[in-house]
Amino acid sequence: MDSIGQADPVVSVFNEYPDVEKAAIDEIRAAPSSTALKLVLHWLNNDYALNRRADWIDFANESALLQTRALVKSKDSARLIALLHTLASAGDAVSDSASNIAEIALPLAYRDAALAEALLVFAAVHLEAADFQRLLNNPQFVKPLRLCCVKR
Repeated sequence: MDSIGQADPVVSVFNEYPDVEKAAIDEIRAAPSSTALKLVLHWLNNDYALNRRADWIDFANESALLQTRALVKSKDSARLIALLHTLASAGDAVSDSASNIAEIALPLAYRDAALAEALLVFAAVHLEAADFQRLLNNPQFVKPLRLCCVKR
């Protein structure tokens, strides 16, 4: 699949054949990937009529958490930044896991200004006001942001 949008006609098949949609969810859950997450976020954000919308949202939250954990564990800041940018524009699809994602990514952000900046954008979009304020009051988080801004 060259483009995420090329899979859009599949949604009309889901509407005609709900069993196919269930099978697709099961298959994607069995082998989640960053491409699968991007595809599901695309469908959710473009308001396609998905019969099992709640299941797709659950997948998006689970997949985002799994990917965040894996990238933090491998200390892959570059890919974590890309994931946070993707999730920042994910609409409400990952709102349920946003505070966990931020908490998991936070320790890496203490040492990486670009990651701290990406986390700040993600948090501004998805966190509840009290959680966002707590993040901004964390001196370890704010320090790389100040360094980032001073260097520019």
